[in-house]
Amino acid sequence: DISRAVAATCVVLQHYQHFYFLPGKTLPVDFVRNQQPFYEIIKPFYLFGTVAVQFFFVLSGFIFFYMYNKITYEKKINLRNFFILRVSRLYPLHLLTLFFVLILQIFYFNLNGEYFVNSINDFKHFIYHFFLIQQWGLAEADAFNAPSWSISVEILLYIGFFLLASFGIKNLTSALFVLITSVLVLVINNSVAYQLSLGTVFLGFVCFYIGGVTYFIFQIIKDFILKKKLQIL
Repeated sequence: DISRAVAATCVVLQHYQHFYFLPGKTLPVDFVRNQQPFYEIIKPFYLFGTVAVQFFFVLSGFIFFYMYNKITYEKKINLRNFFILRVSRLYPLHLLTLFFVLILQIFYFNLNGEYFVNSINDFKHFIYHFFLIQQWGLAEADAFNAPSWSISVEILLYIGFFLLASFGIKNLTSALFVLITSVLVLVINNSVAYQLSLGTVFLGFVCFYIGGVTYFIFQIIKDFILKKKLQIL
């Protein structure tokens, strides 16, 4: 929870520069980055805050393998209950922020004749955001509450994890296999002439299964330490 709080703070501070954006998501030529509040103290937060999102994906992978991997394989939880448990934690807040941003964007547009930062705020993109599918290769650009893109990716990660865990990700080897496959898909996507607009999804899968691999390494170390303690006793 502490690491989540730090990561969330990183994301907020990285987005601070949005208040200076000009149309087209560009910063003014006279924008001086080191004049942001307390810049010398929290400089990494301003510069590398987006990495915190990747950390969230890694953390999700670790937690999911810890909580759900075994019970999913043993059929102690079905897809419906699994999805309700996960989405119920995210969706109410997502809806609240979506409608809040919608109202603010309308207000901002009436004052300034343009939207704040994210300009494509039409009905189609609202539907994408409402159902949290905006990052599935559908959206043409950022819209409305754009930072919710990470939650959209999380939903796909949840579905993918449940399907894979149902067949069994039983050990470090199988987790590594899924991770390597995810890395290959990401590399292929980034190397083709016309990149699919699913790069963030593939990166999310890579980070998520880094968390899964970390979980199995953690278990191996934990079992080793426990075994040593028992031998001493």
